[in-house]
Amino acid sequence: MVDWTGRRLKQDKRGAIDSELPPILQRLGIQPENWIDVVFHFHKYFLDAAGTVSSLEQFREKKSRQRSEQRGCRRSSCFD
Repeated sequence: MVDWTGRRLKQDKRGAIDSELPPILQRLGIQPENWIDVVFHFHKYFLDAAGTVSSLEQFREKKSRQRSEQRGCRRSSCFD
């Protein structure tokens, strides 16, 4: 959708993609059917998150804090 949208913008506008460039998936070396598989089966490949090492570390720390807080509460108050 981003590639499609960028190709429809005037070339002098921010986000415009030159119509002479190959499609983004082709430029990235990704087969369209593989992209569809990843989109529809994200958790199969990435479990909870995908991103840079830094962003994944932040995600892990946040999830760890949330789990610690949940372990400290009584069952009835956690699930009400």
